[in-house]
Amino acid sequence: MEAKKDEVLQQIGENSKAATLCLKGKYGAGQKWSIGSGFFVEQDKIVTNIHVLAGKTKVTAITAKQLETEKAPIYHRIAKVVRDTVLQLVQGNRLQVREETAVYTIEGVTAFDAENDLALLKVVKTGVPLPLGNSDVLQRGEKVYGVGYSGGSEYKGMVGTILSAPNSDKPLKITFELPPNYSGGHSGGPVLNSKNEVIGVAVSGTVRVSSDGDEVTATTDSSTVIPLTALKALLTNSGKAEPLVTWQKRPLIQAYVQEAQGDEQLAQEKPKAAIAHYDTALTLNPNFARAYFSRALAKDLHGDSEGAIADYDNAIRLNPEDTTAYNNRGHVKSELGDSEGAIADYDNAIRLNPEDAAAYNHRGIEKAKLGASKANQAEITAAQQHYQDAIHDWTQAIKLDSEHVPTYNNRGRAKRHLGKFAASQGHTTTAQQYYQAAIDDYTHVLELNPEDAAAYNHRGIVKRHLGDTEGAVDDYNNAIRRNPEDTAAYNNRGIAKAHLGDTEGAIDDYDNAIRINSEDAAAYNNRGIAKRHLGDTEGAIDDYNNAIRINPGYTEAYNNRAVAKSDLGDSEANQGHPTEAQQHYQAAIDDWTQSIERNPNPEDATIYNNRAWYNYLVGQLEAEQGHEAEAQRLYQAALPDSDLAVRLSPSNAVYHTRGVVKAALGDYDGAIDDLSDAIRLDPQDAIAYRDRGRAKEALEQHEAAKSDFQKAKELDTNVGK
Repeated sequence: MEAKKDEVLQQIGENSKAATLCLKGKYGAGQKWSIGSGFFVEQDKIVTNIHVLAGKTKVTAITAKQLETEKAPIYHRIAKVVRDTVLQLVQGNRLQVREETAVYTIEGVTAFDAENDLALLKVVKTGVPLPLGNSDVLQRGEKVYGVGYSGGSEYKGMVGTILSAPNSDKPLKITFELPPNYSGGHSGGPVLNSKNEVIGVAVSGTVRVSSDGDEVTATTDSSTVIPLTALKALLTNSGKAEPLVTWQKRPLIQAYVQEAQGDEQLAQEKPKAAIAHYDTALTLNPNFARAYFSRALAKDLHGDSEGAIADYDNAIRLNPEDTTAYNNRGHVKSELGDSEGAIADYDNAIRLNPEDAAAYNHRGIEKAKLGASKANQAEITAAQQHYQDAIHDWTQAIKLDSEHVPTYNNRGRAKRHLGKFAASQGHTTTAQQYYQAAIDDYTHVLELNPEDAAAYNHRGIVKRHLGDTEGAVDDYNNAIRRNPEDTAAYNNRGIAKAHLGDTEGAIDDYDNAIRINSEDAAAYNNRGIAKRHLGDTEGAIDDYNNAIRINPGYTEAYNNRAVAKSDLGDSEANQGHPTEAQQHYQAAIDDWTQSIERNPNPEDATIYNNRAWYNYLVGQLEAEQGHEAEAQRLYQAALPDSDLAVRLSPSNAVYHTRGVVKAALGDYDGAIDDLSDAIRLDPQDAIAYRDRGRAKEALEQHEAAKSDFQKAKELDTNVGK
């Protein structure tokens, strides 16, 4: 199939070679050479792009044969002259030598179309025009062929695929298979069908800005091809030739000059200078869609996102079918956090080009962002739907481009999230199915790119969720071998090692993550957990402090620091230091309050339960000091937290907490009900029996209380009355 395609391309290239010319001109203060293409549409008329000519001096139209001759070694050229001369001497008048024009002199411009970037040139001598075809009969997905001259003045052909639905009045979108080291120059060249007929005029590729998650890239998108209707209108309006030097001074042509200078500055990553040129171009031609598009790129690079969106708005207003403008505007909206707006733009890009794999991928990314946002608000059902929608988009993107690695990574990540949701809802089988599907995606990534460290890291995470902790460590090892600076892999391997009981090894991994990135809040948090496990509570608190310093909204670090502070409080209480214990408990309560304020809807009932429990303990300490009013205030503060914890997760622990809080408030019947539920959920909870016995005793249910105390003693001889 490839051989057949190459054969067709070679044949079309040869058939079009004589009619396709290289347009060379000099530009700028340094008078550098510029290369473009053009082709004969009438015997004395060449069509090309305005931007190929704008701002250029000493423009000449050169044949491919002449360029090949100029590149040949000098002795080959001399030999050819000698051979031709000898042939003439030997054959005399019998030899009819046809002199083929090598360089065409341009007489002037007979017509131009500033909107479509077309110019019609009259040349002094004649050539053989290419036949015009019918672009209306083209189909999406059909192969076409572009010919022209690359930056090195070399005649080359390219195979392209039509992306947009053909419309006689609208530019075609075509993606070309660019040859190695391609440096441009096909602008103004013919785009041909398989019959060697012209179906459009090449203009240029457009720049698509995109992000697959971590990295923003700018790549050449599909090429724009001017339809035959515009070319035929140009031929109809052809008039007297206007000298190039006069034509160059027209405001509409000067707008192209300014745009080209802006493009040059943008290529050098000088957006401010580029914007100044685009401003001038738009003053000269307020309807210059391409200048709005390019200025939007420059403004985005310069950090003016709102300005970029305004310019893309104008580019789309002038060219409502510009899929790349929709894609780029979607990217900028994404950067601003407007996922809904970005999705609307990707919707339009897909409507115009249903084969745009990148648009599906990016729309999926935005839907996943909405899923993450809903998950953070504890709206799990809505989050699941957004992730499902994202997976649908990524699946479609993979059908269109089965070798795009980031899409598999994105889909794998969404499946992992759905697995976590299913696990949290008790749907173990469904969770395992999602996790396995995620592993399949990451494994496919590694088949496409065995050096993808991120895929090893992500697959390791999923293996750990499936209980294959040793397999997870193997994947993290592979990730770190391929990228020794991967802090996420060190963090995740540390978590896995801790799970396997290798706490010291886990700390080593967290140390490495912090060595690589001293501002890695997660590494500090995880190291704090490991230090607490080893009994280094003060060291753990230091790490949690650093995590919170780096990320003041890090709720998990607040929770962990609260637990560590409560450990210190328990230690002081056990040593008979109630004042010091109370200080640590209060500090822990303050941290849980900070966590709840930063995330008012946590899924984890433990946070509310912990705050309730330690408010209760501090209340007990206040009561022991005779501060009964303060104790009652603390018990009252604990009760709504306990109620919420029970609603979120009706476990043994939360029922137990609410039971003792109710008892402290004098609601002994309510306390007995909650403590009975705690015992139902854990019949081995000796302390729950003891506390229920105390509540019964307060109600003078002495026999029932005695029975509970005896049961508590049977379960744990250390539990007193």
